Amino acid sequence: MTTRKRSRGSGRRGSGARAGLQPAAAEGRPARTAPDAPSPPPPRRWDAVTGVALWHLAAALAVLARSFTVALNTDVWFHLAAGRLIWEQRGVPAVDSWSYTAAGQRWINHEWLADLILYGWSRAFGIDALMAWQWLLLLATFLLLFNQASTAVVATPR
Repeated sequence: MTTRKRSRGSGRRGSGARAGLQPAAAEGRPARTAPDAPSPPPPRRWDAVTGVALWHLAAALAVLARSFTVALNTDVWFHLAAGRLIWEQRGVPAVDSWSYTAAGQRWINHEWLADLILYGWSRAFGIDALMAWQWLLLLATFLLLFNQASTAVVATPR
């Protein structure tokens, strides 16, 4: 078994530097870095086309799945009534007048803008058009996400 002879170096303990070795930056020369890892190969054109096709398929399936379902959310009627109340009073009510247990208590309607939009949409186009509103909102969301994803793919260096 061979033993290595240690040099004394700077004599400071706890500095984290090995004895006899000084950091490169302290000597005025650039620090040595590990060799760069090989970069992954650029995506093939087929991968980009497949990604675009998958986004379109996901958007189409989501829109179709949401467009033919019965609206099970009974809060829609509450939101329509709240929107009607906001429209008629020309302001957001601050006191709860609808519930039995909290009547007269302070009411913070944090969904007032959505209530007003839903009421205005249903008043302009009818109750059945709320499904079209939901459909258009979902489609717009997918288009925005797709635009962001395709911009990120184009911006990556090849």
